[in-house]
Amino acid sequence: ALGVRQYFADGWYPSGRPESTNAFPPSAALVKGALLLSTITPRGTYFFASKNIALGATPNAAAGYGAPDLARVLRLAPSSEPSNPPSSSPRPPSPPFALWVKDEGGGRGVESGQVHQYVVDGVFKKVVLGDDLRGAGSLVTIVLVWTDEAAVGGAKRALVNDLDLNVTLVKRNIILRSKGQFRTNDPNGGTHPEPRRDSSNNVEKVTVTAEWAAAQKKLSSEHSLSLQVSAHQVPSAKGQTYALLISGPEGMTVRDLGPSLLESTAHRLACSVARVLCFACVILLLAHS
Repeated sequence: ALGVRQYFADGWYPSGRPESTNAFPPSAALVKGALLLSTITPRGTYFFASKNIALGATPNAAAGYGAPDLARVLRLAPSSEPSNPPSSSPRPPSPPFALWVKDEGGGRGVESGQVHQYVVDGVFKKVVLGDDLRGAGSLVTIVLVWTDEAAVGGAKRALVNDLDLNVTLVKRNIILRSKGQFRTNDPNGGTHPEPRRDSSNNVEKVTVTAEWAAAQKKLSSEHSLSLQVSAHQVPSAKGQTYALLISGPEGMTVRDLGPSLLESTAHRLACSVARVLCFACVILLLAHS
């Protein structure tokens, strides 16, 4: 956690070099999100009920979200200095990747019923080029984390502010409903026709595996991922801020579209109705004066 905090506080993000102009103090949600974004499935077994049980895909009850491996997310720019010989390297270098984060939106939170939209482009380039992705693991990993309000003592449900992360495949900004939706906190990955809500945790993680992408037919550079962060239930009037983190292949870009078009239209309609009602009240007051 200290390493993650120093990475952002010293300005290593997004260039991979320490730059004071990029430095900012990360929130607790961002630090936690980076740790969860980096996790890998641990190998081996655990002993339970007089049995040795193999550790499966994460998240699971035995290993949680897995073991953190910060080299997978804390991107460092290539060094100009000569590298050490391979024999002296303690581990193979990580493949090139991209990291994008948004830390609590500058204080802008989501309120009940609101939706913030994002589009992730350039993630299926290797699939289009026909690269062999078997055994490549995750292609894109997305983590949503928020620091929840404290629940009252003895509450049966500890989660107060309930946010949702919805991830779908899109082509030319049109959601492909037939492909289903990626489920959050799902160890099996892939898309499903029926979305599943997590109303217990203040963490939602989606992994788009390379195997899933390789199995899809007719994926092209026009395909992207649509992300929606929605507030299912936020009792607080000030809304709920959050940290959103995305890691993916080199060349990945993220578009922050802000509030959804439907939400913006509804807000403008509500404002118009309010103005009409105010105008009507003024007319009635003048009529009775």
